[in-house]
Amino acid sequence: MSLHRLNRLALTAAIASLTAASGVALSGQPAFAQAAGIAKAEQLINQGRAREAVAELRKSQRAGQNDPRARIVLARAYIELRQGIPAQTEIEAARRLGASRDDTRHLYAEALVLQGKFTDALKEADATSIPTPFRADAARVRAMAQSGLKNPDAANRELSAAEAADPGNVRVKLERARLEAGAKNIPAAVSAVDAALKLQPTNVRALMLKGDLSRGTEGLAKALGYFNQALQIDPGNFEALIERAATYVDLRREQEARADLKKVFAVVPDHPLGLYLEAVMRARTGDYAGAQGLMTRTKGALDKYPPAMLLQGAIAYETNNLEQAKKYLGDAVAASPNSAVARRMYGAALMRQGDADGTITTLKPLFDKGEADPRLLSLMGSAYARKGDFNTAQKYFEQAVAAEPNAEALRTQLAMTRVATGDNRGATEDLQDVLRIDPKSLQALMMTTLIDLRASNFKVAEASAKRLIATYPKLPIGYNMLGAAYLGLNNLKSAEANFRKSLEMKPDYHEARRNLAQLLVAQKRFDEARRELLRVLDTDRGNLRTMLALSNLAGQQNKTDEQLDWLRKAVGANPQSLQPRLALVQTYLKLGDKKGALNEATSLERDFPQNSAALEILASAHMASNNYGDAVRVYNRIIGLLPDNVNARVLLARAQAANKQIADARATYQRALTIKGQQLAPVLIDLVNFEANQGNYSVALGYANQLRKEYPNQNVADMTIGNIYMGAKDFGKAVASYETAKKVKFDRQVAVRLSQAYLGANQPDKGISVLREWLAKNPNDVIIRVGVADIYLANKRYDAALKEYQAVVRKQPKNAAILNNIAFIYDLKNDSRTQIVAEGAYKLAPNSPEIADTLGWHLIRTNKDPKRGLLLLQQAVQKRADNPDMRFHLAAGYRANGRTRDAVKELESLLAKYKSFDTLTQARAMLSDIKSTGK
Repeated sequence: MSLHRLNRLALTAAIASLTAASGVALSGQPAFAQAAGIAKAEQLINQGRAREAVAELRKSQRAGQNDPRARIVLARAYIELRQGIPAQTEIEAARRLGASRDDTRHLYAEALVLQGKFTDALKEADATSIPTPFRADAARVRAMAQSGLKNPDAANRELSAAEAADPGNVRVKLERARLEAGAKNIPAAVSAVDAALKLQPTNVRALMLKGDLSRGTEGLAKALGYFNQALQIDPGNFEALIERAATYVDLRREQEARADLKKVFAVVPDHPLGLYLEAVMRARTGDYAGAQGLMTRTKGALDKYPPAMLLQGAIAYETNNLEQAKKYLGDAVAASPNSAVARRMYGAALMRQGDADGTITTLKPLFDKGEADPRLLSLMGSAYARKGDFNTAQKYFEQAVAAEPNAEALRTQLAMTRVATGDNRGATEDLQDVLRIDPKSLQALMMTTLIDLRASNFKVAEASAKRLIATYPKLPIGYNMLGAAYLGLNNLKSAEANFRKSLEMKPDYHEARRNLAQLLVAQKRFDEARRELLRVLDTDRGNLRTMLALSNLAGQQNKTDEQLDWLRKAVGANPQSLQPRLALVQTYLKLGDKKGALNEATSLERDFPQNSAALEILASAHMASNNYGDAVRVYNRIIGLLPDNVNARVLLARAQAANKQIADARATYQRALTIKGQQLAPVLIDLVNFEANQGNYSVALGYANQLRKEYPNQNVADMTIGNIYMGAKDFGKAVASYETAKKVKFDRQVAVRLSQAYLGANQPDKGISVLREWLAKNPNDVIIRVGVADIYLANKRYDAALKEYQAVVRKQPKNAAILNNIAFIYDLKNDSRTQIVAEGAYKLAPNSPEIADTLGWHLIRTNKDPKRGLLLLQQAVQKRADNPDMRFHLAAGYRANGRTRDAVKELESLLAKYKSFDTLTQARAMLSDIKSTGK
């Protein structure tokens, strides 16, 4: 691990302030010397040897403590040592002893600067109050204060004034060097420090600054020489010892670095910067626990020191403490936004957390500055791959491979993106190149098998997996992949055997266990699948993919509460992950829980404000809740992130149209049509519908013709025109359009829509005929067969409907909706099997109001269990209060249970609200009967 030093000048300043904070032996009440001792101390200060100056003053007699000159010299020494508070104390004491306030203003102001009191310092060092001899130093201090206030122009002006006032002032030249270095003007900084050394070759502070600058200009070895010179002049100089130790660390000369640190620790056992340097050396050897322990001992003294932030972030990253890594590295980037090292590490941490957008944003400035190397290109490629933008990802990986052609990992990553973009052949060629270099490359063998699996080349994948097993027989992954190949070949017995073999070798192999669970689900062995998934959570409680799998399993079994519960648990265990939160919002929307969807989606906007997927689901939630204005706002934000995304503009236009912003919607569609290199069929389709909805049929047909012209081999234009006529209830023209679409391509959508058009035209036999034509070519299409049955049912051809529903149940014995329809028909026919089938449907979907209504009505109608029947009907109406037939059944349920008043109330409300429904005649008759009989 490199030291990752971001700002050497910041390091020097930090050392000075930390030395003061750590209690280095400089405090206490000094005893002052005679005039000769004071003069010598002044000379030492001028040479940059402030500690020796303090020592000289401490040798002096205590009688000198009332000498204002001695106090001022001691204050100067403290200022050189960057100890503002004791310096301020000494100046105030000197003033009480008679020292001139104006003559000490520049010193007092510098003491304030060292404490961060920049505004107070500017007032104290006001140019109108400073005597001529001190004007240069006062201007220098004002420059320091302006720099501290982030006013670089003002700082430059003040420093120029200082230079004009005293061209030979060494301190002014050193401040110029610091100011230029802070502005990244290194040549000017070097020139200024060289000028200072020409005036005072033995000035310790100038030598240290020269060494600091030399690291970046002349190399570490040259810089070391300057620190050596400084320590020859002032052997006990803490700053120089720390700087030399830091240089030794960068040179990998750990023994010499530790020798310098030993001298530091002898005086200050827990010197923060010394601990930091020792931690760097520990981290390099992989002793992250030891390194973290050392950083803990700094007690937060380095929390704002960028190199220490980087080190803490690196330790957290290597120990997989990603939240802490993200915090430290994010703070490092904020403190030093131009640091390439900080951005690389922060980008890697974000990527490991799955934050692809954050990674791209973090790394982009490095690409803008042309600082991309193969590893950085690879990281950027991985981020785009995670976003699903595999074309862009492939470009980055190709650049990385071109820069480092023999890097196995890079070629493998490139192969992965080729697979994602459908270029399996190119991916295979890349992997074959890797295998020619290294026939035992585990990554290449795995990817080769994976490519075949994803391409559904299961027979080839079987051979690839067996090759992987032969090369690495003790690794479970080969058996897992072989199991996946057998699963694709529908050899379920062999698939299960290989998944279980993989798990025998590695019981915590979660991927294999999830694959086994998938196989069990395919065999309808739901309880076993659930047990396998729960075993994953036994060893990895927060495993996201497993929790999502459990949620999907619950959804397949219509266990809505359990489905939501697993999603909430997944969110709780993975609060920084977007995937489970998106799934939770989508599930709420699917279940019709608009409030739940909107609440969760709103929190996504707060936590992922720059993530387009999070914003899109929020906009969907607003649309579902009829908050069209909010949806428009969110879609506009998405377009700000993805200006060339056609889908985003289509969604915005739809929201604008829903919000009655017709002109804006039209402009949005027109802007979408100008985007180059994109599939524009969705825009044209929407435009056809949009203009038709505005009554502009000729314009709509114009767009439809444009659609037909641009996509001549597709039936989308005629389908869209047919949809318009369907919306206008012009079923004859809809039939004609769909028949034209059918001639171009007879697909499932054509079959459904054409059938619906015939039904609208009151030609149910033709509607059935179209669906049967489709079924003749696709006999396993259960949905279309259900459509045929539904038409029969709607036309009261119950025997024909029953035959089709029974055919569906033979393939899907646990289809609750179909069982419910069968029970409904049985009930009409007074079939003794009604209750058995209805109970079966209710067991599979107890939350379905339609199913509860069928069973409840049967129990009421046959008087088998009126009490339970009423409870079921209440359950149904609670969820379908707008269904008049269910409400009639509920009224009958009240009457069957002796609650005549409730029955009358329900019937009167029902008949007042609805003028037409299937059971209207029965409802009127029941109300009349109750009123005539009183019961």
